[in-house]
Amino acid sequence: MGDVYFFYDVNLFLQIPITNYLDTVKYLTIIYKIKLISMKNEKPNFEDVAEALKVMQALSSASEAHGLLCALFSFGAEVKFTAWSDSLMTKPIEEGDLVASSALKTMKKLYDYTKSQFDEKGLSFDLFIPADDQPLSYRAEALTYWIRGFLSGVGLFGLDFENSKDKEIKEAISDLMKISYMDYEALGEDESCEEDFIELLEYTKVAVLLIDSEKI
Repeated sequence: MGDVYFFYDVNLFLQIPITNYLDTVKYLTIIYKIKLISMKNEKPNFEDVAEALKVMQALSSASEAHGLLCALFSFGAEVKFTAWSDSLMTKPIEEGDLVASSALKTMKKLYDYTKSQFDEKGLSFDLFIPADDQPLSYRAEALTYWIRGFLSGVGLFGLDFENSKDKEIKEAISDLMKISYMDYEALGEDESCEEDFIELLEYTKVAVLLIDSEKI
């Protein structure tokens, strides 16, 4: 057995024994692929997606479209990008329309980013809403639309929320519905309102994870 060397990757905090040159190459290749996947499925900018949907004359908002997609992936649906993007458009993209084609590429980034999160078994997803530096009312509005999109997607599976035997699931669905109809225009910009919103945001994530784990 040859000398044992240790290759330490600071970013991943890994220390793996490497017995020869080939092991080193294999390890570096794995790390490189992981980083490529991470870069490829980078989260797109919210405003870019919102603008893309306007170009596509979509009926859904950016958050609503993402909420729907999350529901479909959560329940194991084999969602193709073309099927999802076509469902958002009011009319097909004309051949040679470079602006619309660019918008479609932006939506593909959102699709790939979302799919990559659900491909991971941990379901560590983010709700697609505006950045923290945007007005609270704008972010809260996006949250309501995200929830509506998610619940619409869940509803496509014909699940009966009201007659569910699981009390926690019923409460989660009921709470999400209430949040989706909150008066976001009445929210102030003070610290207490910000804290309340963060709590709603985190609760929404927990409720979605609960629904995903039970599938009612």
